[in-house]
Amino acid sequence: MKENNDTEAFDLKKSKITLTRNYFENGNIIMITNTTERGFNISADYPAEQEEKIKEDFKRLLKLVKQSSVMVDQP
Repeated sequence: MKENNDTEAFDLKKSKITLTRNYFENGNIIMITNTTERGFNISADYPAEQEEKIKEDFKRLLKLVKQSSVMVDQP
């Protein structure tokens, strides 16, 4: 809190939780669900953008796993 000059503590009652799920088939995103209280309007490009972001995140995670396994294997 102090780092962000924030004086208010976290209050779950004031928070809104949004859960977004992406479903894939054969490596392509086929459906996106969202649990917001309001309608979920997305652009026509949104599924492709999400798919690309998820694939980039996955590649980055794989790279981190490889780096950490190399560090563990070294004497």
